[in-house]
Amino acid sequence: MNATDLLKTALLHNGMNIGEDTPQMTGGTVLSYMREQSPSKNRRKSKLPFLFLTAIIIFTLAGYASASQEWVYRKMDMLLLIPREEPFTALHFEYYDDLPNTAVSGEMIDFTFTIKNSEGIDKEYLYYIYFKDNMSQENLPVKEGKAFIKEGESATISESYIPTRNFKTGIISVTLPEGGQAIHFIINNDK
Repeated sequence: MNATDLLKTALLHNGMNIGEDTPQMTGGTVLSYMREQSPSKNRRKSKLPFLFLTAIIIFTLAGYASASQEWVYRKMDMLLLIPREEPFTALHFEYYDDLPNTAVSGEMIDFTFTIKNSEGIDKEYLYYIYFKDNMSQENLPVKEGKAFIKEGESATISESYIPTRNFKTGIISVTLPEGGQAIHFIINNDK
């Protein structure tokens, strides 16, 4: 049996109708038939729609991903999943070491405090200053004021108080009622 006969037998076994008189065959041999009817051409034709559809899907998903990225970021920000700076207000005494620690009734007490706005918006702050006599545990209002402070800036406020009552130990407090912040320092009577 020669190679041509073996090839014919193999093709017949796979269900192909092979013969020298078959109309699809040109040239009269099985090998020339196989060269003319290359199955790779049929595969390329069937792959073209698949590749085209795959390209469309990839471009659609890429466009959707870039368009939805902003939406996802906004949703994560709304859910507070994106780290950001915490808004806050700072309240402190300027020159804390220079604050008076002794005074007598009728003597002026000078002090300076600062409010720093880091809330993210311009804001008007309401502040209260009290003198608390430790003997009577009574809060005596000293002053009520307002300070408008732009975002990222601070305001330094100088105040003074003259105690009119005799006291042994007193506390001067500055409070920001809206934020619940308070600072104070202690004054002892010299007498």
